[in-house]
Amino acid sequence: MNRKSLVAARPTARNAWRFLLLGLLVLALPLAAAAQTGTGRITGVVTDTTGGVLPGVTVTLKGATPGAGNTTVTDASGKYAFDKLAPGA
Repeated sequence: MNRKSLVAARPTARNAWRFLLLGLLVLALPLAAAAQTGTGRITGVVTDTTGGVLPGVTVTLKGATPGAGNTTVTDASGKYAFDKLAPGA
């Protein structure tokens, strides 16, 4: 082996950083996949034509599976939420 081939075979700082970043990416991917859930959420605020919030309004989610909690009531600030929705609901 000549001297040139030995020099070319040594890792450079740039290659070391690339290897480190690739390793971190490979380790981070399972964490990102674990954050995915099989359910969804819909939220909103009910307002009148002047922009005022409407508390105590019943909101119905159309197209949801019957009996799966497809109605809710807005809170004091007019907010509502449908949690744990199955895909396609």
